[in-house]
Amino acid sequence: MKFFFIFCLFFQVFKIHSQNGKLSGFEKILIKSGMVDLWNVDSTIKIFLRYSTDDNFLGTDMYGDFRKCYLQKDVAEKLKNAQKILKKKFPEYSLLVYDAVRPVSIQRFMWEMCELPTEEKRKYLVHPNSFSVHNYGAAVDLTIVYKNGKKLDMGTEFDFFGELSQPCKEKRFLKEGKLSQKQIDNRLLLRRTMQKAGFYSIRKEWWHFNSCWIDEAKKKYTRIENHFIKDSLEKESLEEFFRKKKIVYRIQILSSKKKINENDNLFGYWKIFRYFHKNLYKYTVGEFTNLEKAKKFMRKLRKSDFKNAFIVVFVDGKRN
Repeated sequence: MKFFFIFCLFFQVFKIHSQNGKLSGFEKILIKSGMVDLWNVDSTIKIFLRYSTDDNFLGTDMYGDFRKCYLQKDVAEKLKNAQKILKKKFPEYSLLVYDAVRPVSIQRFMWEMCELPTEEKRKYLVHPNSFSVHNYGAAVDLTIVYKNGKKLDMGTEFDFFGELSQPCKEKRFLKEGKLSQKQIDNRLLLRRTMQKAGFYSIRKEWWHFNSCWIDEAKKKYTRIENHFIKDSLEKESLEEFFRKKKIVYRIQILSSKKKINENDNLFGYWKIFRYFHKNLYKYTVGEFTNLEKAKKFMRKLRKSDFKNAFIVVFVDGKRN
């Protein structure tokens, strides 16, 4: 779990440098690698980076304030063409991007934090040592939305870890009544749109599309290893910076728009820590400096009344 500790520390550096309104060191590396901000290529494509929020399979914001979608220039141009193809047939629709370039450091974080058994994990996540087309900025995860932002029904959410999300099994699930014809038609619209623009779909995820396969990506593009910049601190060494940081893991069990008293019966006998984050009140239990102990406690909570409990990280008292 040493990597997770380093991830959290570097995350603070990354966050500091992305808040000042200038290009962060991370963005400079992406641009130097030949990538472009998708917004500058086609501002009509909607962007909602799910891993830059806690609305994802880990329940963790992995990028902080980074909200931009970067892809290799030729890949961004393909996506622009896909948007054109879609809008020609359905002017009221738009592509919505969930993920684009994904550094190996984020891939490793996902792998280490995912609670699935290794064999099950391999079905849905690429091992960080094997590399993903995302690592080269040549893959994109996306869906289709109406002009009001409502998503087309694809049968499952993005990042659903289960067979229902797999295009290769759609016919079976249609026969079994687990997917409707409309849901499959929506998936087909996305696939055909992306394929006409030069992308390749995969068997396991309806939302994922490659601009090329991994061997070609390795030859054509630079792999992005980290989302942090080691030399981004000017006045003190990383070791000195990290030594001052206090990392605490808590288990989040609930969030609400209205404040709930920590002694409410809803929480049973648990001692609650409440904090306000992204316009929501959030409630956690436990406080750990050891990640393995935090994960063990999280599993215990999931077996009780808090099925969706997940780990959140606080650095110097602030939520990541």
